[in-house]
Amino acid sequence: MIENSRIQFIFLLLCKYRSLELIFFDEDWVVSLRTFLRDELGSSWQIKAKKGTCQLRVRLEDGTRVYRHLGLKWNKASSPKIRVAVEEIRDLVIEKKVPLDEAIKRVKSNQAEVVISEVHPFFL
Repeated sequence: MIENSRIQFIFLLLCKYRSLELIFFDEDWVVSLRTFLRDELGSSWQIKAKKGTCQLRVRLEDGTRVYRHLGLKWNKASSPKIRVAVEEIRDLVIEKKVPLDEAIKRVKSNQAEVVISEVHPFFL
């Protein structure tokens, strides 16, 4: 009975993730980015993939965790944007005492302004 349930569990994992490699191994850019954030900002500021986008996890002083979507794609090309966004959010929350949701809103609006300003003149 136990062996049967183990096989079912592994089968479900394979169906969901297509490969066990996706469950156990992070890509190099993910490990590097997480290490940087942990070393520079502290272990309370973490990121993870959620439906192809980046999710920020913040551990509060009372031990609870808060999860918020950053609206950035979870891929290597977006890693500098993820790093800068998390740093800016942390600075707003810790140094300027801005609530987390407001800090995320400000950073997202700044990202939108940068994207608009980077439009090639040909398309204007």
